[in-house]
Amino acid sequence: MHGLFATLLIILPSLAYPHGGGLDTYGCHHDRKQGGYHCHRGPNAGKHYSSKAEMLQSATETQKAAPPAQPTPEPGASSEYHGKVVGITDGDTLTLLVDQKEIKIRLAQIDTPESGQPYGSKAKQILSDLAFGKDAVVKV
Repeated sequence: MHGLFATLLIILPSLAYPHGGGLDTYGCHHDRKQGGYHCHRGPNAGKHYSSKAEMLQSATETQKAAPPAQPTPEPGASSEYHGKVVGITDGDTLTLLVDQKEIKIRLAQIDTPESGQPYGSKAKQILSDLAFGKDAVVKV
C-alpha cells in the first residue's frame, strides 16, 4: 500500500505540470522534457523557440522592422480618417489607406488572440471577412 501511495505522489505532480520551470521576466521558460524555449505570457505568448537567444534575436529584429509611428490628429484637426481597408494584421488591427498613406488602426475595446495563439487565425479571418477591401471611416 505504501508503494502505491509513493508512486501516486511521483506521478500526480507530473500530470498537473506537463513541463517544469518557472517563467522568466519575458514570460517564457525552457521546456526540459521536450527541449526548446517557449512563452506563456507577454508579447511572445504561444511562440516556441529553440533557445532564449533565438527569442531575443527575434524580438530585436521585430523592433528594427517596426514601422514608424503613425500620425495622430493635431488638436482641433479632424478626428476621422476616410479610406479603404487594405490590410489585416490580426483580429483587432487593420491597415487603412488614406490619401495614398497606410495607417495602422488598432480597434478600441476589442482584444482578440494574436497570430500564433489559439484562434488567432480565425479572429484574423473574421475581421478580414468583415472589413478587407471596404471603404471605412475611422473615428479617433
